[in-house]
Amino acid sequence: MRKLLTVVLASIFLVSAVATHITSVLAKPPLPKDKPNIVMFLLDDTNPMDNRLWDDPTMTPSIYDHFVAHGTNFTNAYNDTPLCCPARATLLTGLHSFNHGVTVNNVSLFHPQESIATELDGQGYQTMLVGKYLNHPELLAKDNLWDENAAPWDVFDIFTSTYSGEDGYFYNYTMTTKDGQVLQPTEHSTQLITERTVDHMAAADPAKPIFAMLSIVDTHLPDLPMPGFENDPRWAACQSMPPWDPPNYNEADVSDKPAFVQNTALLPYPDGWPTVTLCENTSRVLSRG
Repeated sequence: MRKLLTVVLASIFLVSAVATHITSVLAKPPLPKDKPNIVMFLLDDTNPMDNRLWDDPTMTPSIYDHFVAHGTNFTNAYNDTPLCCPARATLLTGLHSFNHGVTVNNVSLFHPQESIATELDGQGYQTMLVGKYLNHPELLAKDNLWDENAAPWDVFDIFTSTYSGEDGYFYNYTMTTKDGQVLQPTEHSTQLITERTVDHMAAADPAKPIFAMLSIVDTHLPDLPMPGFENDPRWAACQSMPPWDPPNYNEADVSDKPAFVQNTALLPYPDGWPTVTLCENTSRVLSRG
């Protein structure tokens, strides 16, 4: 079986239903040990909650098995600008936001000349990006930005509509492929990302390694679960999740902090930020079993 390396950075998690399909597709002749297949799962707006959710094998068995029991937890991983576009640009380039220049949610600020895609493409990888790219993807239609951003990706199937309506990117969306084909799917976006990635992997050259990024919209609001997972019994356990109350939560004395921290109002929940909804949103991404 081809070696499968799952990369976990910050809020990147394994979705077991997707992983099961992908693992079966990657069961092909062995690759060189120095060029394993790399599959990255990127979730949107996932809150860590001090790891209390995915460290529980009874609530999230797949995440616990893959990442806690048999994985590596990056306990000192930080993002310099925890905002969608800056954070994604940092993930793609490895640069701080003051170096890659993406300081707000605008894809046109991104310079794709050097990224994880260009580097792996240069090493003979088949590069695939399916799902969300950077915010305001409609701007890629201007000034040849589409060709520049799509160039290092063999597969570039990205959402090209903005968040709209109550369904967000879960049902009310369009997807554009690298060759310009515009799709208007009706299925849940996580399901579409899974299906298209599996199809692309099945059609890939078995002699070349794969780098695939599945950029899933969960758990961004409104965080609609995939059909069949609306009544997952593990959600019930979320009702007992305690509020998030680390030592720096609503810190009383911030005189030693930067001015913007001193001028920021206290959060509205004095006893800690409620985590029940956050827990439910994260659990909805998970498959049964």
